[in-house]
Amino acid sequence: MKGSFINNSLFRVVTPTIYGVIVYVLILLIFDSIKQLSQNFFSFEVIFCIAITYMVFELMRIITNTIEKKTTSIQKTNYRIAIQVSVNILAVLIATSTILTLYYRYLVGYTDFNSELVVFNTIYIFTCILYNIIYFSIVYLNRTNDAKLKHEYQLNQSLEVELENYKSRINPDLLYSSLETVITLMRKDKSKASDFIQNLSDTYRYIISSKRNEPI
Repeated sequence: MKGSFINNSLFRVVTPTIYGVIVYVLILLIFDSIKQLSQNFFSFEVIFCIAITYMVFELMRIITNTIEKKTTSIQKTNYRIAIQVSVNILAVLIATSTILTLYYRYLVGYTDFNSELVVFNTIYIFTCILYNIIYFSIVYLNRTNDAKLKHEYQLNQSLEVELENYKSRINPDLLYSSLETVITLMRKDKSKASDFIQNLSDTYRYIISSKRNEPI
């Protein structure tokens, strides 16, 4: 989807940063360590949460763009939703588990981190689902708007055709009736005939000048 929010540079930079901080605070709440927030807010753990969140968002963006190129048909929307959500969740699980394993085993030195692994994976699975809900909501909204705009355009074209047909039918009759009126007025009152001719001229000049204007 061209111009999608997931490809916006500002969204790609700001959202993972904010969301990574939220993930860090949420993890502290889960492990009852919220008292450490003021002490460790600028610690490596916060940077790690932001980094892994950025990786998850970029991974989902790449997968979403790849699947979008391969399934562009509207009839495949349900199929695409199932495939995209499943692939995103699987990729996020693999990537998150790999990064956490490397972090805890080789950087921190922990061997028992199953609870942390479950918490992180649960959070990012929820993130993946929320990400896709927002994405497909915007996709459906754009399709609805495009359908309405297309309908309005077709209606506008139909009105223009009807207007042109109406003008082609009425103009000869109007001109004929106007000439008869001019002839009658010239016999009775030449000043009124002159005013009528001027008004008739203004009317036809307006019709010609506004012929290309879009009808409202």
